[in-house]
Amino acid sequence: RQGNLPDWNTWEQVIHSARYYAEKYLADMQHAETVRELSLQLFDELFELHELQSRDRLLLEVAALLHDIGRFIRPSDHAKHSMYLIRNMELVGVTNSELMMIALVARYHSGGCLRSSRRNFQDSILRNGRRSPASPLSCGSGMPWTVNTGPAQETSASNSTRIRSGSTSNA
Repeated sequence: RQGNLPDWNTWEQVIHSARYYAEKYLADMQHAETVRELSLQLFDELFELHELQSRDRLLLEVAALLHDIGRFIRPSDHAKHSMYLIRNMELVGVTNSELMMIALVARYHSGGCLRSSRRNFQDSILRNGRRSPASPLSCGSGMPWTVNTGPAQETSASNSTRIRSGSTSNA
């Protein structure tokens, strides 16, 4: 599968395809869009620190939209189911290795650690001789997926506040 993005229209197709799958698997689109907006805000605000590329921003955007689709299968362990669904979808304009990257971000969006002994982890983390976007998210960061986007909560990526189970803590 080829994932080159020759123009803006293809970028739009990738996002449209991700939204299609999110809706297909009955994701809470308001939550998914809030997570997408906060993720992109963090990416942009930390651009000079993380050394990632604009393509990585697109992958993060897709992961944010799809991170909870596993709830369609089973609400508990939904992150594992999200990874399975993402790995097995045909996402327009995304390579197999990029799809694995998106699946890994979705799998570990709420915490936990990737074990470096896992073959798929190693293959996905190393890309073109540099660490991939999944590496900063590989051990329990959970950002900004831990944000409660219910109506009573107001969230902002710039204040680095993580909200879990109704309590707040500064990350």
